[in-house]
Amino acid sequence: DEELAESSSVSLSSNSITYTDLTPGQTYHVYAATECGNDEHSDWVHFQFTTPELEAMPLPYTQNFEDGVLANWAVNNEYAAWSFGSAVASTGEKSLYISNDGGRSNSYIGGVSSWRDYYSYAYCRLNIDHQGAVRVQFDWRCYGRNYVDCLRAYLVPTSLSPYFSGSNGISDSNVPSGWIPVTSTPALSEYYVQGGGYDWQTN
Repeated sequence: DEELAESSSVSLSSNSITYTDLTPGQTYHVYAATECGNDEHSDWVHFQFTTPELEAMPLPYTQNFEDGVLANWAVNNEYAAWSFGSAVASTGEKSLYISNDGGRSNSYIGGVSSWRDYYSYAYCRLNIDHQGAVRVQFDWRCYGRNYVDCLRAYLVPTSLSPYFSGSNGISDSNVPSGWIPVTSTPALSEYYVQGGGYDWQTN
């Protein structure tokens, strides 16, 4: 019996299935059995596969999301989903933003329980092939529930084999071991301020 981080099941009427939105560089396990009726099934067959890693982009690296595709980026979403589109942008017409309707709008509040935490990640791989200082700069803006929601940005060494799902140990006062904040504080503006500043910032 293998303990899996997450699992889901599906019933099929054909002998094939297509998976989408898989996380790059992750190993997935698939278990299949034939339903025989009367709540019986055949023996389980197991196989696994690993998705390709994202291409590591050389420095200097710039991304303005204007090319029409989310190249070299991956997202792993819970309720509040990172989406790519034209609902909002700092400059140009497109950006990467949180949405609760598939990217049609830059909104997420509503229809979600306030009694559990949700974590959504957007990330790319960079090839930092030399020692020394690395400058990271990005435009951002935020709006959410005061003292509840926050936006954080890190550099994470691939040697840690990070799995971008759940909290990863992120809390009000904790940075995951080995993760490097790219801001002076772990959270940008500490927390969102509902009704507060909604202008674009450059960090």
